Amino acid sequence: MWGDEGAYGTWASYLDVWQKDLQPHDQVLPRLEQRDFTTDTWTRLVNRIFDAIGGRLRLWSDAFSQSMSRADSEFGVGVALTQARVGLAAILALADHPSLPDDLRLQLREVVERQIRSAQSQLEQQLDRMQQSGSPRSVVDARRRTVRDNPLDAVLAAGWQATQMAPAAVSSQVDLTKRPKRTFAID
Repeated sequence: MWGDEGAYGTWASYLDVWQKDLQPHDQVLPRLEQRDFTTDTWTRLVNRIFDAIGGRLRLWSDAFSQSMSRADSEFGVGVALTQARVGLAAILALADHPSLPDDLRLQLREVVERQIRSAQSQLEQQLDRMQQSGSPRSVVDARRRTVRDNPLDAVLAAGWQATQMAPAAVSSQVDLTKRPKRTFAID
């Protein structure tokens, strides 16, 4: 059987969709055990999982770059960073999926963590380049604060959940379309 049924087919179908779409994909995935597959089939499946994570990371990176380039304020940059962490959490969720064997989860987690730390490092290097290129210090300092207050690698902290910092949580608490009431008078 070439994966049309069973655990291989379920995972393969899921991965094909998951790696090409940043939307959430909730699906119960069967437990994978290496002993249930031939060596060649197991190798193919593991390669598919790594390829899917790589594809999703590239998709995430493109979306993050676009979001950052559209941000026209530090608030917008903060929102882009928050959304980026939510996207990274979905990638980590697959890497840490409980249906994967422990050794595979460890390998996948290391790959994803390395990419997240690299992305954070690149953001900070961009700030250094901005400063060296003569950008106003106040602009660089403001951006540095935003990046450090909203680090991508916060998603790696134990217990971090996407709902902790989701933009929807902010917008439901504060209506940014209404002007604040004046609480003081100017003479």
